[in-house]
Amino acid sequence: MILATRLPWHVQFAESPRPRAEAATGVDVVVTALRVGMPALEALRSEGEPVGPVLCCPAHGSMFIPVEAGTSHRWGAAHSQCLRDSWVCGAAYGSGWSRCPRRFWLLPYETSFPTTSPGSLHQQLSASRAQLRMVAA
Repeated sequence: MILATRLPWHVQFAESPRPRAEAATGVDVVVTALRVGMPALEALRSEGEPVGPVLCCPAHGSMFIPVEAGTSHRWGAAHSQCLRDSWVCGAAYGSGWSRCPRRFWLLPYETSFPTTSPGSLHQQLSASRAQLRMVAA
């Protein structure tokens, strides 16, 4: 899988130490495909929207984006799912507990935000998915 980016990111090739979003309890986590999530996050950053830390799993081609607690109860999207306080790949894919060996943190250099806005994220994920569907058609 090739993942292109236009903006600078700080990549931490380990799961520890954890950014404060995961260390803090009470966040929900949006799980989406890298090919949908990366363009969405870049669009948010280009617009000056706050973006929090992102956990990437190349093995599953997915990313985990922390959002405010309570989002999972109202999240309804074909492009992603929102889990209550879960960073485990198996939880996202219904296969139980799964430890992926090559997950890494993708953090914007300038970020100090613990979470990403769920409304803005949903809007950009929808736009990103629509763009991919138009290209595929």
